[in-house]
Amino acid sequence: MVNPQTGAPYIRRSRVRYAESYITNGIELLGGPYRMPVPRVPVFRAVGWEVYIGQRVERFGLVRFLKDPQRMHNYWRSVVVEKLMQTPRPKWLAPSTAVEGRESAFRNAAQSDDPLLVYNGEAGTAPTLMPPAQLEDALINEAGMAAQDIRDISNLHEASLGMAGNEVSGRAITARQEIGETGVAIYQDNLNAAIEECGRVINALIPYVYDTARKVRILGADDREQLIAINSDDSIDITEGRYDVTITTGPSFATKRRQAAESMLNMVNAMPDTLAVAADKIIEAQDWPLSEEIAKRLRMNLPAGMVDMDELSEEEQAARAAAEQAQQEEMAFVRAEREAEIGMKQAQSEDYRARAADAAARAAKTYAEIDFERVRLMQDTEKEQFEMLLNGARFYAELTDQGDENYGA
Repeated sequence: MVNPQTGAPYIRRSRVRYAESYITNGIELLGGPYRMPVPRVPVFRAVGWEVYIGQRVERFGLVRFLKDPQRMHNYWRSVVVEKLMQTPRPKWLAPSTAVEGRESAFRNAAQSDDPLLVYNGEAGTAPTLMPPAQLEDALINEAGMAAQDIRDISNLHEASLGMAGNEVSGRAITARQEIGETGVAIYQDNLNAAIEECGRVINALIPYVYDTARKVRILGADDREQLIAINSDDSIDITEGRYDVTITTGPSFATKRRQAAESMLNMVNAMPDTLAVAADKIIEAQDWPLSEEIAKRLRMNLPAGMVDMDELSEEEQAARAAAEQAQQEEMAFVRAEREAEIGMKQAQSEDYRARAADAAARAAKTYAEIDFERVRLMQDTEKEQFEMLLNGARFYAELTDQGDENYGA
């Protein structure tokens, strides 16, 4: 607030919490004190279970109730090991007279490479090799039951630890993993709360640590490093304003990338047409060497409507613009070439039409000449026939005149 009379802001003194740090080697102070404007000591606990019983708080983690089954597991495994140690040691049953003077040979038979054992034959009874100690199935079963108790109490089974279990299908494995996550959810939630509180303290320190213009290295959602400018005229000023903290936990980006790549390939197998419209994204999600370079080349050849220009860098945008310009020039050249070819074909068609018309005219003239000749021939033929008839009539008339003259004589 501002004093309306003087225009100066109101100032009041108040108590503010802060944290103070020193640098020491355990014997003497090496530096400090360093005052940090944060409302708490920057030490964060990630607790497990907290159970309030009256005025008393009982705290315990994942290990407390696993101690007893772990002790039982260790005991039964020790018994099994003890039995196994006794198994390779053979035992002999013999009368004293049969091995008298040869006791050491029979006692050390397990460590000796000599395949021959000699006993006193006059004793009448040969030494008998006793069968080795048998490993009872109950011991192995008890050790397995103790191991299963550990899994049941912790609620972390093989699927939660990435081990092969009784689950076969992917759905069963996922269901078992979800059960394990539910059993240890409180630990993850408390860890998230501690990380979130740490983020709040870091937020309070940001304006005092990053108080000048500089470039800082940040990590994106894909774990890629990037240098950005802060506190300059053309960048964000992080000393101004307030910021909030959000935290999400789950698989790492590398795990999500592998899962996404597998799902994409399954989708391509089910829908092959998807590869035509999302080839760059599918290739980019793979863990192949040079997959990003291959994706960039594919992205350069995609139509303009299928690519978000904001996702491309300035170099990629310039290269794409140059490629599109070259493609447009090539299309214009091809269009002009086709238009010239069409014009040439049209001219050829006009020439063909003119030639056809000339040929038709000449054919018509030829037909007219043929008709004229045919008429002339017909006239000539009729003339000849007329003359032949006329000559025949004349000849007949002459014959008639001659006959009349002879008859009168």
